[in-house]
Amino acid sequence: MKAFKRSVALILSFMLIFSMCMISVSAAETEETSSVVYLKPNSNWLIGNARFAMYVFNSKTNTWADMADEDEDGYYEGTIPEGDWTGIILCRMNPNTTTNSWSNKWNQTSDLTVPEGMNCYTVKEGTWDKGGGSWSLYTPGVEPTTAETEPTTEQSFKYSVAGDAGLCGSAWDPADAANAMTDEDGNGVYEITYKDVPAGTYSFKVTNGTWNSSWGEGTGNCSVTLNKTSDVTIKFNETTKKIEIVSDGAGEFVLQHMTVVGDEELVGAKWDPDAAEGIMSLDENGVWTITFKNVAAGTYSYKFVANNSYTYNWTVEGYFNSSLNSEIVVENDNSDVTLTIDVSAYDFNTKKGTVTATANVTCDNPTEPTESTDPTEPTEPTQPVTTDYYLFGTINGENYGCEEDWENIGDYKFVDGKLSAVFDSVSYVAVKTGDNTGWYMTDGWAGITKSVTLYSTSLLGEDANKLIVPEGKVDFTLVKNEDGTLTLSYESENEPVIPTEPVTDPTEPSEPATDPTEPVTEPTTAPATEPTQPTTEEPSDGTTLYMAAPVFKEGTTWDEIYLTYSSTSNVSTATKLPMVKTDRLYYVSGEVAGSLSTNANWAVYKITLTDEQVAAINASNYAGFTDKFNSLRTNYVWSNSIFRANTDTEGYKAAKTPVEDLNGKMFVIKDAASLTNKASFLGNWVSENGSPCAGVYYAASPVVNETTAMGDVYFRYGTSSTPGTAVSVRMLKTDYDYVNTAECAMLQQGKWTVYKLELTAEQMQAADACNYTGFTSAYGAEIRTDFTYSHSVTRAKVGEYNAKYNSAKTAMADLNGKMFFFVDSAAQNTRSYLGYWGKYNGSIKTVTIRVAAPNEVNGVAINSLKLAYGSGSELSSAKFIEMTATNEVFAPDSIETSLISNDATWTVYEAVITADQYNEINKVTRFGVVSGDSKLRTLYSWSGNLLRAGIGSYEYPYDTTTTATVESLNGAMFVINGCAPQNKLVTMTGYWAA
Repeated sequence: MKAFKRSVALILSFMLIFSMCMISVSAAETEETSSVVYLKPNSNWLIGNARFAMYVFNSKTNTWADMADEDEDGYYEGTIPEGDWTGIILCRMNPNTTTNSWSNKWNQTSDLTVPEGMNCYTVKEGTWDKGGGSWSLYTPGVEPTTAETEPTTEQSFKYSVAGDAGLCGSAWDPADAANAMTDEDGNGVYEITYKDVPAGTYSFKVTNGTWNSSWGEGTGNCSVTLNKTSDVTIKFNETTKKIEIVSDGAGEFVLQHMTVVGDEELVGAKWDPDAAEGIMSLDENGVWTITFKNVAAGTYSYKFVANNSYTYNWTVEGYFNSSLNSEIVVENDNSDVTLTIDVSAYDFNTKKGTVTATANVTCDNPTEPTESTDPTEPTEPTQPVTTDYYLFGTINGENYGCEEDWENIGDYKFVDGKLSAVFDSVSYVAVKTGDNTGWYMTDGWAGITKSVTLYSTSLLGEDANKLIVPEGKVDFTLVKNEDGTLTLSYESENEPVIPTEPVTDPTEPSEPATDPTEPVTEPTTAPATEPTQPTTEEPSDGTTLYMAAPVFKEGTTWDEIYLTYSSTSNVSTATKLPMVKTDRLYYVSGEVAGSLSTNANWAVYKITLTDEQVAAINASNYAGFTDKFNSLRTNYVWSNSIFRANTDTEGYKAAKTPVEDLNGKMFVIKDAASLTNKASFLGNWVSENGSPCAGVYYAASPVVNETTAMGDVYFRYGTSSTPGTAVSVRMLKTDYDYVNTAECAMLQQGKWTVYKLELTAEQMQAADACNYTGFTSAYGAEIRTDFTYSHSVTRAKVGEYNAKYNSAKTAMADLNGKMFFFVDSAAQNTRSYLGYWGKYNGSIKTVTIRVAAPNEVNGVAINSLKLAYGSGSELSSAKFIEMTATNEVFAPDSIETSLISNDATWTVYEAVITADQYNEINKVTRFGVVSGDSKLRTLYSWSGNLLRAGIGSYEYPYDTTTTATVESLNGAMFVINGCAPQNKLVTMTGYWAA
C-alpha cells in the first residue's frame, strides 16, 4: 500500500511539474484546486498526541480539512478542498476532539500561501504559535528539497503600532509588518510615519509585535485628534517607554456630537457609532438628549460615544472607556426610552472632569412597581443575560479564548443564561462577551465553590482570576446583576480537585501590560576601587538555590521570599516553599532597569530542596519567586518560568533546566516584565552567590529648611572630591526614626528617617583605602556630608560632635554598628554638612491615618470604623485595625452621592499604624474602611484601594496607574463622600484631604 501510494505521488509530482511548465499561476492569486499539502511538525507540536488539520479561506468563505500521517513517515498529508482559496493555516488540534474548529485548536501557523512548486511546510523547531517555518517540495520517501524559509514575525521587526484602521490600515493587528517601527539612527527611538491621515480621532498602542507587551497612555490607548488631513509620526523611546506624536494637523479635541450605540432593538442600528439613528440633540442647558420611541419590552445594552468614536465612551453609571455596557429594562411594549448625558464639565484633552448621565422609561400604561428591596441588603441577581456570552480560560489543560485566540467557542456559548459542557479534566473558567469587549473574572482566587461573582477585568487589575470546575458534565447558570456584575454558578455530580500532577500547557499565557512611568536610572561611574565579586558559597547537602532579593529605587527591599511552583499559571494556588535570608550580599551596579536599584547590595536568600521537592518542581511548568502576598514576583507564566531562564546570560529558552543542574547557582532579577513596576520581573541565573556581610552602619537622613528631605541616601567612597566619580552603595530605608533636637539654622528638628548600610569585607577594605568618603543624596548633588579630604566621614569624631575632624581615618571595621548624626552645615547657606559617629539611636516608626465618615448613609447608621487590608476578595480573610472616634468637627467640600444627606454630620476617626502594619498594607492589593457592623464599607477591591484615591479633591474611578504609600499619607484624612456605581448600596468612595 505504501509503495503504491508513493508511486501515485511520484506520478502526481511529474504531472504537477508538467502543468507548471504549461501554465504559470501565482499562488498569491489562487491556491491550486484539490492539491496535496504536507506538514512536518516540530517536537513541540508532537507533544500530547496532537492531531493536525488545515484551515483554508478567502474573502467570502472558509473550510477545514484533516491531515494524517498514514504511512508514519513524520509528514502529515492533507488535500486542500476544491475552491479558490487565498490563504491556508496549518493547525495543531486537540486529540480529544474530532471536529475541526478554532475552539479545538491548540496551536497554529501564521496566514500562509503555498509557494509555487512547493507542497510541504516544516514548523520551525522550538516554536509554538506563529513561530515561522519553511516551505519545500516533498515527495514521500525522498527528503524535501529547495526549502524556502518563511521569515518569522519576531525576526522582522522589534516594535509595531496597532490601532484604528483609519490610522494603521489594519485594525489592531500588532503582527502587521506594514506598521513596523524603525530606528534608523540607532538612538533607541523607534518611529513610523503615516501619510495623509484624514481628520478625525484615532486610538493606538505600541507593541512588541504581539499583545504580550504593549504601551499606551497609562494602562489605556494613546489617541490623536487631527483637525485636517495630515501626516502623523509616532515615536517610541524603548528606554523610557515614552510615546511622542508629531503632526501638523494635531489639535485639541472638538466635540461635534454625542451618539448612543447599542442593541439594534433599542437604537435602530446595532452598535454602530456612525449610525444616524443614535445621534443626540444638545439642549439649551448643555445636555445631550435622545428619545427612542415605541420600544418593545425587553432588556437592552447601550453606551454613549463622542464624535462617532469609541475613543471616548461612557456608561450611564459613569464608567469611562470600560468594557462594561449599560443596561435598561423596558417592562412594557410601546415605551419611550430617554437617555441624557452632560459632558460640559469634562475636559476631552486631559480626560478629566465630571460626566453625568440618566436613563428613563415612560409608558402610557405603566405596570405597578414591585416592592423595593431593603437598601442594606445586597441586591439579588434577577436579570437573565441577553448578550452573547462565552466561557474562556484554561479548559481541559489548554488556553481558549484568551489573548490573540479570541475566536468565540461555540461549544461554550450561553443560551438564555444556560450552558451544559463536559470537561475532560479540571478546568479554570471565566466569561467574555461574543464581541470581546467585555471580560469578566473573579476578584482574586475564590477557592472551591459553586457560585462566584464576576467583575469586569477593567476593575480588577492583576488579581483577576477564574472559577475552578470539575471534570465531567457541568451545568452552568449565568445571571447579570443590577450593579453590572455577573453571577456564574454551576451544578455537577463531581467536585473539583486541584491537580497535583502537572498539566502540559504548550500555549504561553501573557500578563496584562501596563505603562508606569519608569524612574530615571542613576548614571553609573567607574569606581575608584571596584569591589570584587565574591567567591561562591559551597552549597549544603541536597539541591541549594539562591536568589538575590532586589533593592528598589526608594530604598525598600523585597522581603519574605518563597520558591513557588505549580502546574497552572494560578499563583494563588501554587506550592510555596519559604527561603532563608543569608548573611551574604550581592552588589548590583548598572545591570538592572525599571523600579530596581543599581549601586546597591542585594540580600541573598537560599533554599535547600529534598529529592522529592526537586522532582515535583521538575514536573511543573510554572515556577518562580514570590513574596508572601504574591504582590512581588518573577513573571509567573509558562515561558518565563525561572527554570527556563539562561545561566550567565540574559534571556529564556523553551526547554527547562533540571533543578539539580542549578545547584549552587543564584537567580538575579534584571528587569520588570511587561513594564509592571515592582510587580513581575525577569532575570537569569549566575554562577556565584555573593559575599558575607561584614559591617552594618546607620545614618539619620536630615530634613533641610522645612521642606527638603535627603530622600535616597548613598554611602560613597572615592579618590577625589567629586562624589559623582566615587563608588556608591545605596542605603536601605528602615522602619525607624531618629528624633533630632540639635539646633542648626539649616537643619530641622523632629523625626528623621534612619537608613542602614551593609557592606562586604571587600567594600570595607576599598573604603578604607579611599581618602574621600561620605553620605549623599542621589547623584551627590543636593544634600550630603562635606565630601572633602579633611571632612571624610571616616575622619569624623566618634562619641561626640566636633567641627574639627580627626587627621587620621577610623577603620570601617571600628565603625561597625554605629550611626552617623548630621549636626551642622559645613559653611553658611550650603548643603554640605558635618556630623559625628555615635551609638545607634532610633525608635520604631508609626503613621496616623484619619477617616472622616458621615454618621448615616442611606438610612444606615455608622457608629464605629475599622481599617481593613488583605489580598483576598472577601472581608472574612482581611486583617483589621480598630479606629478611635475623635472630637474633631469636619464638613466635606462636596457630597458626591444622594445616599448621603446634605444635613449629615461627619465624625473623624483615627488609627495609629505601626511599621509592620503599614509595610503589609503597602504590599497587599486591598485597603479600605469598614463600619463596625460591616454593613457599610469603602470599595474593597484592587481598583478601590484607598491608596489609589485622589489627594486634595474627589475623583472616581480612582487612578489605577499610581499608588501612594501609607507613610506618605501620615496625618492625612480620608473623607467618605461618594459611592461606587457598581454597588452603590454598600460600597463608598472618597478622597484624601490635606
